[in-house]
Amino acid sequence: MQDHPTARELLAAVDAVGLPELTELYNTDAADRVADAPNTVAIYFDEKGEHLYSVYALEIVESTDPRARELRDLVGLLDRLAVTSRDPGPFPIERLQVVANVQSDPDHPKATVEPWPLSIAAEDMDEIRFALRCAVVEVADDPDAVLRVARAVNA
Repeated sequence: MQDHPTARELLAAVDAVGLPELTELYNTDAADRVADAPNTVAIYFDEKGEHLYSVYALEIVESTDPRARELRDLVGLLDRLAVTSRDPGPFPIERLQVVANVQSDPDHPKATVEPWPLSIAAEDMDEIRFALRCAVVEVADDPDAVLRVARAVNA
């Protein structure tokens, strides 16, 4: 994938922001000048884990941080790619990354109890942020369950 021209362009923009070197950085330079503005957040995952960069009021105030200007360019690139991408036809699902939040309080008024749909137990999934669990399920290993999960997400 990294040999594809679009992927190279996208990875170059990610590198220009400096995401691979960051762990978590929040730029709030504009907070004293702008009230009630959105944060623009970029999250990049690689073999080292998650890299987060957030800029408050990115589209409203020019930041002195050069990474903020590069983030604006990255957002523009993503917008352009979303508009210009063609329908590639059917996409064969090879694997599905599942992120689950398993309720520990079945008596909670909004809790629903349903059978666990995957062959991997929730407690065997990697814990990520906010008590969420994550696992990659290969379609070949569990095709019926993966498709059930994918359909349920789109329901």
